[in-house]
Amino acid sequence: MSSPSSDASGSAPSKATGYRAPVFAGQRFMVVLILIMLTIAGLAIWGLRSSQHRRFAVSLSSIPPSTIPGIVALDKPLLLRVDHSSPLSRSLVSLAILLDADGNPLSDIVPLQAAPGPKGVPIQQVEFPPLGKLPVRGRVSGLVMRVENSSPETIAKLKDALELDKVKSHQLARVFTRTIVTCRELGGHAEQSQREVK
Repeated sequence: MSSPSSDASGSAPSKATGYRAPVFAGQRFMVVLILIMLTIAGLAIWGLRSSQHRRFAVSLSSIPPSTIPGIVALDKPLLLRVDHSSPLSRSLVSLAILLDADGNPLSDIVPLQAAPGPKGVPIQQVEFPPLGKLPVRGRVSGLVMRVENSSPETIAKLKDALELDKVKSHQLARVFTRTIVTCRELGGHAEQSQREVK
């Protein structure tokens, strides 16, 4: 009897079929995950750049300025102004309010006015009357809110963020955060400057 055919080496016959590398579901998942991460990173960078374009710096001082840094006089008018801002931020409407250390209002919401600035670039500022009474914990915050317009609806949203109808205690940081969020929703931003009152 004859045995099954084999090659000279005695090995079993091989099948001449093409080989295709398997595609694993894990590989597809990693590709999708990388794409999602890149998209999120791109959106985060875009949001950060957009936020930076809206940022600005404010200062609060007495009139005339105090000789002691960080101090404003109880019996002197106060000057709240925007010192530095981007061109995009300057195109927005600027509103201001004074708050005490608890986040309660010491003034109404008022608009800032343009005034001559250094190098011929106008700056925005507003003058408040003397406080007359020492605020809680002897501190005052000048808050500037920049938004796209000053319509009644916008003012109502800012008042709601500031919670002007509530008496607050130790809530300045929370009120400031709420105001920033609202201003960003309204296409702008908010900044504050805090000073000790003497």
